[in-house]
Amino acid sequence: MVLPDSVVTDAGATAKVREKLMKDYNLHTILRLPTGIFYANGVKTNVLFFDKGEPTKDIWVYDYRTGIKNTLVTKPMTRENLQEFVDCYCSGHMQDRKETYNADTKPNGRWRRFSEEDVKAREDLNFKWIDLTEEDDRSVGEILDEMQEEADGISAAVAQLKELLGGVEF
Repeated sequence: MVLPDSVVTDAGATAKVREKLMKDYNLHTILRLPTGIFYANGVKTNVLFFDKGEPTKDIWVYDYRTGIKNTLVTKPMTRENLQEFVDCYCSGHMQDRKETYNADTKPNGRWRRFSEEDVKAREDLNFKWIDLTEEDDRSVGEILDEMQEEADGISAAVAQLKELLGGVEF
């Protein structure tokens, strides 16, 4: 089932829908998608995979949202973009699932299992763990030196072009 992010994150009526889903169905997998894939641009979506009959225990989450840029026009999502998810999902043999996430060695692995205890401790199903921010430990002086090197390179390239063109007017 494809639903906007608000169903897994908001309070009120959507929280009641979420509670019923978790109680009456085994919501075993969530695929987090970037904005604009199914709904208007700016609307984040999730694909929920569940079975009827027993309550939710563990939830496996694949984050194809954080750090991913797809658009309907310039960079549409393709089947190939989801191959890692398909491989991780293990359709027909879910007992063989293995996380690509590891707190120590792969903190940005996109496939992660949240235990029943993790799920019950949450107010919503807005699972986030990937942090793609990069820290820059260069000093201001080092950054300025690099900027100067780039500027010098550009100046040299422009001078070379002028020389090669030899006053040609366009």
